[in-house]
Amino acid sequence: MKLDFSYRDFGETSAATGYERLLYDSMVGDTTLFHRTDMVEAAWRIATPILGAGAGRPPADFPNYAAGSWGPAAAEGLLVREDRAALFGAAIFAARRAAPRRGSGA
Repeated sequence: MKLDFSYRDFGETSAATGYERLLYDSMVGDTTLFHRTDMVEAAWRIATPILGAGAGRPPADFPNYAAGSWGPAAAEGLLVREDRAALFGAAIFAARRAAPRRGSGA
């Protein structure tokens, strides 16, 4: 059996986007693209303890930084350590020295 399919055979319409298809299927009651409630609840029973295990305990060595700043100082160290400073670092380091961004404390 030869399978030959083309949207052009159905006229000059564009293929539906994923959201259009999802909305249409929900309006006509086609549930084949949706997860069943029991499947979703089972997934959350598995995921909830995993997500809760790290809550309130951020990693101690996480290089956090203020919003609007140039980023963590560890980023410069990464460029140097990976021998990428010559490619990317010079421009970034110069920009940091010339115009500190808001929230950087400088």
